[in-house]
Amino acid sequence: MFEDTLYGASALAALARTCRAFQDVALDILWRTLPNLAPLIKCFPTDVWKELPVQIDSGLTAECNILLVKEPEASDFTRFLSYAARIRELRRCPDLVTLLGTSVHHTKVSGAVFSTLLKCQQRVPGPYFPNLRRFEWQQHNDANDDASLFLLLLNPKVADMSMHLVLPIDETVLKQIDSALRQFAQNSPRLENLTLICPLSPNLVEAASRIILNHDYLRSVNTFNPTLSPLSLEVILHLAQLPMLEKLSLRCDASAQASAVQTLCKSLHPVFPALRHLVIYSENLSGCSTFLDVVHSSRLEHFHAITLVTPTALELQVFLTKLTQHAAHGTLAIVNLTSGLSSPRDAPAYTLTDDTLRPLLTLRRIREFKIALRNPLMLDNAFVHDLARAWPDLHTLELGTEWRREHATPGVTLKGLIPLVQHCPALEMLGIAVDTDVAEIAADYALLRPGRGASNSKVVMLLMGTSRLDEDREARVMVAGFLSDLFPRVRFIDSAWGHQGTLIDVDEDDADDEEHKMWEELQGLVRELGKIRVQERNWAARARTVVEVKQEPEQEE
Repeated sequence: MFEDTLYGASALAALARTCRAFQDVALDILWRTLPNLAPLIKCFPTDVWKELPVQIDSGLTAECNILLVKEPEASDFTRFLSYAARIRELRRCPDLVTLLGTSVHHTKVSGAVFSTLLKCQQRVPGPYFPNLRRFEWQQHNDANDDASLFLLLLNPKVADMSMHLVLPIDETVLKQIDSALRQFAQNSPRLENLTLICPLSPNLVEAASRIILNHDYLRSVNTFNPTLSPLSLEVILHLAQLPMLEKLSLRCDASAQASAVQTLCKSLHPVFPALRHLVIYSENLSGCSTFLDVVHSSRLEHFHAITLVTPTALELQVFLTKLTQHAAHGTLAIVNLTSGLSSPRDAPAYTLTDDTLRPLLTLRRIREFKIALRNPLMLDNAFVHDLARAWPDLHTLELGTEWRREHATPGVTLKGLIPLVQHCPALEMLGIAVDTDVAEIAADYALLRPGRGASNSKVVMLLMGTSRLDEDREARVMVAGFLSDLFPRVRFIDSAWGHQGTLIDVDEDDADDEEHKMWEELQGLVRELGKIRVQERNWAARARTVVEVKQEPEQEE
């Protein structure tokens, strides 16, 4: 038996209808993972539900909304329960678009349906979803009604629970959720992965703590709630000793959790011994550094530091130096740095330079490096060359391209991109601000390939940050020719000039519509030129093959 990802559900459905011997297996696969409960609601008799078309804002795709026209009777649940028992996962998954078709994803279930199902639960024996192992739940427009679905999904067999409670909710419903979570904490022996995001519901943090304390074999814990208090000393000490904990996301403040850190530093047992993925949110970089000190895992692969206050260049350099001296320096592959507040204007101490980031080049297994710190960056070609040589496995590189603060003309030029193509063959996404002056490539642009033979066909996205283009269209065409030669399969190019700032307390420069339009035009040019580049290279490769085939008989003679 195999899962057909090419023809989707049609082959499995046909198999289930054709041969009774395959029916149960095929139906188990079809119902095992759903993005929502729309297919299940349609298992009620047709006089119980109706489907209403809804036009979304874009006007291109019609969505459907499923409603219940009446409460289901006990006899109406027979078919519903039969298929509900086959559901193992309820989550969003891109692969399901192929398997189940886009119609399932474009069908939404009204929140009122969940409230009705919760009300009718006493009419059926046992839970609706007795075999559910994994679910992802988050609120939509009907915040209170959506919460009813969460209450329906909790059961003792759940091993992976993800809850995103980010909208205001009635106090009565909140108490129901809190009570359900406390019961779940006492009766969830299979739980391995816990995600509980509830920035507006501080009472639920206590329930999450009870869940954590009652489980000794958790594999991942995500309680990332930046607006709430950090986890207690008892919870952190418990997490630190979990032998199978591989992923952890939490808030840590050096002052609030000083006692926990001191206790862990004195521990005679390994602290976070199996950790591979760590996300720390703190007021400042000092809090991240303090927590990193007590992580003993030598298998840490993914590290993400998120701070509210943007660090100075010196603070970041000291932190990165400490990171390279960690026990996991030989395994770190993903490093992300993010800050919330913008750095002060005209403050040189906050400008990140080559020297600030250079300590990281001693980490030789980096696959992804993202700087989303709201600091000015001033890098040069020499640093990019050294970075490319140090990180041959690099897959993603983003150097502050999301923040719109024009500091000075970028020190990295167009030619500075060439080492990334030469030495990073796995590179797929690149974000870097560059000086687009074509003076250094204009002299021999018509005679030689702009990239001198270097090319990367994997990069599909370029983020150019605050890079600016010349008003002269011929110069822009030359830039497009250069980029299409280096990255012939690029389909998306974006700058920071078109983004409208929506975050509070983020000090950015104003958007520039004209600059944004020039980058949109350049994106179109690069796409078309890239198609020609690919075609020419395919022709050249085919011609070489023909020549080699012709030469083989001559060599035999």
